Amino acid sequence: MYLSIDEYRLPPLGETGSDESFRYRLRSGTRHRSKSIALRPNRNNSAPDSPEKRQEMNILQRYLRPLACASALLITSFIGGCGGGDQGRDPILGLPSTTLTTLTVSPSTATVASGGMQQFVATATFADGASREVTTTSSWTSGTPTVATVDSTSGIAKGVVSGTAIITASFGGKTSSATLTVSPASLLSIAILPANPSLAIGGKQQFSAMGTYSDGTTIDITAISSFTSASPAAASISSTGLATGVAVGTSIITAASGTKTGTTLLTVTPASLVSIALTPANPPMQIGTTQQLTVTAKYTDGSSVNVTSTSSFSSATPAIATVSSAVASNGVVTALATGTSTITATFNGLSTTTTVNVSSAILFTITVTPVNANLAVGSTQQLIASGNYSDGTTANISNGVTWTSSSPLIATVLPNGLSTGIGTGNALITATLAGKTGSAFLNVIPSVTLNSIAITPLAANVSMGSTQAFTAVGTYSDGSNVNITSTASWSSATTSVATILSTGIATGVSPGTSIITVTSGAKSASATLTVLSTASLTSIVVTPTTASITVGATQNLVATGFYSDGSNANITNAVTWNSGVNAIATVNTGGLVSGVSAGTTPVVAISGNKSGSATLNVLPVATLNSITVTPATPTIAINGAQSFVATGNFADGSSVNISNSVTWASANTAVATISTNGIASGVSGGTAAITANYSGKLGSSSLVVAPALALTSISLAPGSATAPVGSLLQLTATGTYSNASTSNISNTVTWVSSASNVATISASGQLSAVAAGVTNISATQGAQTVTTSFTVTAAPVASINLGSAASFAVLAGTSITNNSGGLTMVSGDVGASSQTVDPVQTAGFSNYKSGAILNTALADLQVAIADANSRTCTVNVPGGVDLGGTTLTPGVYCYAGAITITGTLTLNGPGLYLFRGNSTLNTLANSVVALNGGASAATVFWVPVAATTLGANSVFKGNILSQSAAITLGDTATLQNGRVLTGSAVTLKNNVIAR
Repeated sequence: MYLSIDEYRLPPLGETGSDESFRYRLRSGTRHRSKSIALRPNRNNSAPDSPEKRQEMNILQRYLRPLACASALLITSFIGGCGGGDQGRDPILGLPSTTLTTLTVSPSTATVASGGMQQFVATATFADGASREVTTTSSWTSGTPTVATVDSTSGIAKGVVSGTAIITASFGGKTSSATLTVSPASLLSIAILPANPSLAIGGKQQFSAMGTYSDGTTIDITAISSFTSASPAAASISSTGLATGVAVGTSIITAASGTKTGTTLLTVTPASLVSIALTPANPPMQIGTTQQLTVTAKYTDGSSVNVTSTSSFSSATPAIATVSSAVASNGVVTALATGTSTITATFNGLSTTTTVNVSSAILFTITVTPVNANLAVGSTQQLIASGNYSDGTTANISNGVTWTSSSPLIATVLPNGLSTGIGTGNALITATLAGKTGSAFLNVIPSVTLNSIAITPLAANVSMGSTQAFTAVGTYSDGSNVNITSTASWSSATTSVATILSTGIATGVSPGTSIITVTSGAKSASATLTVLSTASLTSIVVTPTTASITVGATQNLVATGFYSDGSNANITNAVTWNSGVNAIATVNTGGLVSGVSAGTTPVVAISGNKSGSATLNVLPVATLNSITVTPATPTIAINGAQSFVATGNFADGSSVNISNSVTWASANTAVATISTNGIASGVSGGTAAITANYSGKLGSSSLVVAPALALTSISLAPGSATAPVGSLLQLTATGTYSNASTSNISNTVTWVSSASNVATISASGQLSAVAAGVTNISATQGAQTVTTSFTVTAAPVASINLGSAASFAVLAGTSITNNSGGLTMVSGDVGASSQTVDPVQTAGFSNYKSGAILNTALADLQVAIADANSRTCTVNVPGGVDLGGTTLTPGVYCYAGAITITGTLTLNGPGLYLFRGNSTLNTLANSVVALNGGASAATVFWVPVAATTLGANSVFKGNILSQSAAITLGDTATLQNGRVLTGSAVTLKNNVIAR
């Protein structure tokens, strides 16, 4: 058994004769006590009587002797064994002594991380060969304490920073060392912050990974960690620790770095409110107008919800603008006075604001859109009232006007402008505010189903940058036809070639062809629009350049135009086609050639002075084996028609349409007849064999003609219509028979126009408007006749093109003077050779033009005046005229004398209004030019020869064009949506001019 001293106790220094004993206990359990170190040797001074005793005495000798020696230095009772006395005996134990020869530290080298611990062990080796651990009785030191420290009694070293330190043990005069290498601190654990958080669906949470290291430090290791979610269906997370709530639930979030991981629990709750927005932002308003504000709530899941009805509103300055909290009008702001007010909206604890700016602008006119609308009984149409103000602004005042219907039994209208069709007919819907009115015309039609749409034109050519108007007419279940151009949806298949507005107006973008489609509900119709290059045509190529067909067969040719700008376009429908030898082949307007007889002929496409050609070889027809006639067994009514097709089946395996080459015959002409082009007509009830004969080959079909039904009535669609001169309108005749069935009989009735000088009508019912007037159109078949009225209006008159002068609100060839006493506000360009302003108040000419721009505009003005003077007069007055108190429709009015306006002049209806006077143009104070029925100030032109004077406080509309006479606006006179353009001088005073 290995034995060592377990504990010892020395008596108090200098008290060797006291009762305090020297005590020690061996780890074997043996205890000893002695009054004095020197006086307690072995009792009989003899050798131990057993091996165990000898071993125990040897231990005492070796371990207590140094203690005894150390104590003897202080207590003078020390005797022999420490360098004096009997050199061969231990003075304490009375045993032979042994000598410490070496001291060893292990491990000799070691490595720990910064903050880590290393236990070193000291072992003593004695002269007799025995080795004993003396770790706790050795003295320990570190050569570099800044790198590693060591406990002086335990031998436990601790790494401080990276580096190397020498650890030394000292015992019994001997020393020994070991090398300790300190490496950087190692990661011990990871904690995720925040711990166990919650977030809403769609919400974000950035997690951080905090690493604790062996040196006791804790640092953010998010950048070197990777994150994962145990339940991605509940929460996803990026590799950088950004988590997103996906669905209600929980997920374990893990952060990993090296071999270490850390986790936390993430709980996902339902989506929560993030923010609210108030629109429109900072809306401009005018006194008396209203504005609906909308509150939109945004949630963590990215969704947005209109919460206007459940939000609360307040106005910071109710004297300027109030905001409604009523259920039906929550969030509607009403402008009361000039100024600004902050409007606050609150929803679920969140608030946001917008600033309402109320101006003092004067309401000039009200425009209601759409101006004309068709709606069925029971359907609705939202009307919009727009206010046009003196400061040039336009505002939606639909909620501020008073809406009325001229015929409530036909259409009603709500306070917000929503109209409803009640009964068939026409109703005028009017919006009124501050003495101003605007109207829209509603045509209420029966509640019917749309059967089909017809689009016109079916094919059109337009140059790049130019426009083409398409028209859509819907045919309904009641047989009526309604223009649905403005209510249907329009689209262009190739927007890079052509675009189209919701009004059916297409614009050419680049050369090519695009299919234009109009859609209403489940019905649609299409047309082809070819866009031609504005560059000059340089050449035409016809493809295929060479083609071969047999007699009776057809071939489509394509003409491609190449232009000076390098572009090209399909111009097949825009060229003129010619066949060199019509006896060999013919060609139609769409480039379709038909073989007539064997031979070769050129086919030419011509546009202007450019042409292109292809060579067509017409080959003899191969041996005809048989003829197939289709359809095989059709049925038609008496007077009905059926088109047949004859297909030749040849010995070479080919099949060719030979309908135009065969001889058609009916075996029973009392039942049905057939024309040379294969169209059969029913004569009476029964069955007739229809045959096609070519070169001795026959093909046949069995045509059944149903028994006759009595035609009881004919209806026309449209029932009545109005169109301008030059337009086309397809009428449809529908026959109703004795069994209540109906059929389109447009091609079998006899059409008659009572006034062919107004409108003509073709055998198929296509009406052409010739001149203004009214004609009755009738369709007759047998004893049945129906008549409708058709009105032709004058063709629209082109407006006056102002060129570059159109951008100017005020243009003067010499000077502009703003008299003292007021500030003139101008919306638009201002140009003059010079301008004079009051020294205190300027005229506000912020967009002043001069130089070359001015000169060009003045030149364009003279061109426009020349155009106006060249127009044919529709009304001639030999002298002057006072237009006050009158209502005029579009036209060219020519007056030999002065034009005066006293009171109110009303211009009613859309179109061009041109007033030419051979003297002055004068309006009296407070006079008004009013527009009604779709009249627009943009197409109103005043062209006096002499000076123009607008009276004080008058309201004038239109464009004043003067070649060389002065124009003067009286104090506070207003010119709305018009221009003051002259080659002379302009004088202003406290005016508002809006172009």
